[in-house]
This record gives sequence, structure tokens and C-alpha cells, in this order.
Amino acid sequence: MQVVFPCLAEIQISHIDKIWHNQLAAGSFCELRSMSISDCDKLVNIFPSILLTRFQRLEMLEISHCHSLETIFELQGLGGEEIQAFNVFQLQDLDLYNLPKLKHIWNKDPQGRLIFQNLHSVRVGKCSALKNLFPVSIARDLPQLEKLEIKECGVEEIVANAEGDETAPCFDFPHLTSLTLEKIPEFRNFYPGKHSWECPILKSLEVSGCGNVKLFGSESHTSQEIQRGSQQDQIQQPLFFVEKVWIYSAPCFFPFTFFLSKMKVQYA
Repeated sequence: MQVVFPCLAEIQISHIDKIWHNQLAAGSFCELRSMSISDCDKLVNIFPSILLTRFQRLEMLEISHCHSLETIFELQGLGGEEIQAFNVFQLQDLDLYNLPKLKHIWNKDPQGRLIFQNLHSVRVGKCSALKNLFPVSIARDLPQLEKLEIKECGVEEIVANAEGDETAPCFDFPHLTSLTLEKIPEFRNFYPGKHSWECPILKSLEVSGCGNVKLFGSESHTSQEIQRGSQQDQIQQPLFFVEKVWIYSAPCFFPFTFFLSKMKVQYA
């Protein structure tokens, strides 16, 4: 007998070994909007590639205390038969906490076949095995992202390196207002290679316990280092170029494309 939940909008799951069977009945979970998963210590992944399109309307995903979890969105077996072009997901809030073996949120770059442009808030905490958050194609299309928070993680870069792409990518976050990086000692930069990124209305920046990051720098100074013969991959690009930053603190403007009303920078 096949069980179908065509109207189920919210689900909370805890202390189970397996969530899905690979052969779900047509129409199952098609209206699911909110999902909370906790204390499922035998789960290795959440959404296998064969089931991904069933959850396009999911808006809130919260996962915590799953000590064997390695992947959220399993894309390794992604093929044309499972996923056609331009599948837009409605996911808005992603909250991941205490997942010590989590290696990937997306374990492969979907190359534009999966679109998460509705993300508003991403919070990640105590994920020591996680090295990055977004593949390049997803990071390039996050126009609604407002809050990004990373705490006590093994994250080295926010965006994973694009294999085989030698161009310097540009990332634009027109609605990002809050960025928090706390106790991520291996953090180096936003992206591992030469790149640019803009967040023109950033209001709150908190950086604490990120000993390897170069926070502010001069674009002209970095260019001079390269011209003097330094290897580009050995130069650590700063997180922000000061020529492109305006810091506002009433009643004065400091000439440092975004306005900060709150800044906290602390090195452990």
C-alpha cells in the first residue's frame, strides 16, 4: 500500500533511522512547506537526487543533532532523467546546527538546473567537517539573501572553488544586511580564487575568532603584489576592498557600495 500526503504542510522528525523510500507515490509531500529534523543519528543524507523535485515548495528547513549526516542535498547521481533545467525551489530559511560530519549542503554544483534564489536566511553552527556552503552556480543567484551566519564551523570558504573555471567570478547580494562569522578558525576568504562580491546594503558585520582571514585591504595594493611577480594563488585576497566600502556611523561618514551601522571585529 502506498501512502500519499498531498496536503501535508509541516513535518517534524526525530530519532528515526530512515526518512524516505526511493519509490514515493506520485504527489507525495508536494505541499510540504516546513521541515524540522533532529536527533536522527543514522541518517547520511536528507534529500536523494531522485526525490529532489518533490520538495520544491519547501520554505523552511531546520536540521540539528544528526551526528552521521554528511549531505543535505544529494546531487552526485544527478542526471537529466531526474532533473530537467530550471527547477526553482522555494526554500527561504535554512538552519543547520550540530552536524559534526556534515561535508556538503549541496555535494555537487547543479550548474543551474536547481535554483535556490528564494533563500532569505542561512544559519550554520557547529558543523566542524563543513568546508564551504555554496557551489558557485547557487551563490551567483541569491538575490533575496538577507542574513548569513556561520558559527563554530570548519568552513574555509563560503563558496566552493569552481573546477575547471579559470575566470574570476562575481557574486552580487543586493539584499544582504547581516553577515556573522564567529569561531571559524580555518576561514580564509569568501571564495578560494580571485573574485569579486558586492553587498551594497550590508548593515551588520560581525567577525570573531577568524584568525586566517584578511578582513580589509586595498585593491590597488593587491594588484601591485601580483605585478611584482608574486604568484596569484599565494596572495590572500582580502574579504573586503576598502575602495568599495562606505562605513556610516552617525554623525560622521568615513570613506571606507555598503553602509554599516554595526561592526564588530575581533581576532582570537
